[in-house]
Amino acid sequence: MLYSFVKPRKKYMVHQDTKVWLVFAFLMVGLMFSLEMMLDIQKSKLKELVTYNKNVIKKYNLKINDKKEDLSILRKQLNVVEILYENNLAKKDSIKNLFSLIPNGIRLTYVYASKEKLIIKGFTSTKDIYNYRLAIHLRSIFYKTNVNFVKIRDNLYSFRTINSYESSPIVKSSDFYSGSDK
Repeated sequence: MLYSFVKPRKKYMVHQDTKVWLVFAFLMVGLMFSLEMMLDIQKSKLKELVTYNKNVIKKYNLKINDKKEDLSILRKQLNVVEILYENNLAKKDSIKNLFSLIPNGIRLTYVYASKEKLIIKGFTSTKDIYNYRLAIHLRSIFYKTNVNFVKIRDNLYSFRTINSYESSPIVKSSDFYSGSDK
């Protein structure tokens, strides 16, 4: 028995429009999950890169600190070198001045200079050349001057002079007390 002249259409569980909509929704969900996975992978790579860069920064900071220490040591050494250079210049000038005091009639064989004293050995043709041309200058510079002459032959004397700077006397603590005050 037929109740209709039109042939019935097939009925689907899901309509065609709904199928398109569901496929599109599944594609979007799949795309979102794949984007999330890709972002997680990039996030982990960035975390690794950040930790690596932090370690590199720590290494460079250690190197910078080492270089700063080296620089401070080098600055101290430079200061010492500058002081030594200035002292050497002063000594060079002192030696130059000393040798400019030596007159023509005197020949030096030995010179020793320290902070406390100056020792000069040499030869002179007469004692007067030493006494009038060199000893005067030495007495004006040094606090104490001792000279010894040895006659080698006629008109030739060997001399040795020891010149010392003025030194302050050493005061002992026992000098401040008398026997009854102790």
